[in-house]
Amino acid sequence: TKRIFLNGVEVASAPDQGYVPNQVRDLHIGGGGDMGTQYFFDGSIDDGALWDIALEEGQILDIMDLGAASVPDNMVAHWKLDEPDGTTGAGSIKDSSGGGFDGNPPRLPLAPGEPGANDKTGTSIAFSNAAIHVPYNAALNPETFTVTLWTKPEAADLAKLAYRSRIFD
Repeated sequence: TKRIFLNGVEVASAPDQGYVPNQVRDLHIGGGGDMGTQYFFDGSIDDGALWDIALEEGQILDIMDLGAASVPDNMVAHWKLDEPDGTTGAGSIKDSSGGGFDGNPPRLPLAPGEPGANDKTGTSIAFSNAAIHVPYNAALNPETFTVTLWTKPEAADLAKLAYRSRIFD
């Protein structure tokens, strides 16, 4: 079952329609499509993480209040997105889980050092028509998984998010 939580409350769910794990593509934070060059998110993203299990609702609430590091069991990758301004170069978006799944920042526009989700998660990165690419690894594509992240969309992006949520339903 696919489930979406907003502010710790489940807002949508749908039965699995034959999900097949990604076999070859990089993971994209802030962009979609096969190459991460479509469906860009305009706004800030903080504290992204991936687990190889379906987390329980209580764990999701802990993550919302305390940050992703508060649920370390089964964590595959954790991108705090606390990198300083001027971050460049391959692998410079760090995976703090110890898994080594560092990401490659895009060409501008990307602005590190923005306010984050709360005092437990540090800073965020502001995206505008850009995505972070994490090189493909089978461990980033489990059959059962949970992805969490904090987002603060720009006002113009809210209509796109509402439209996409209707597609999900």
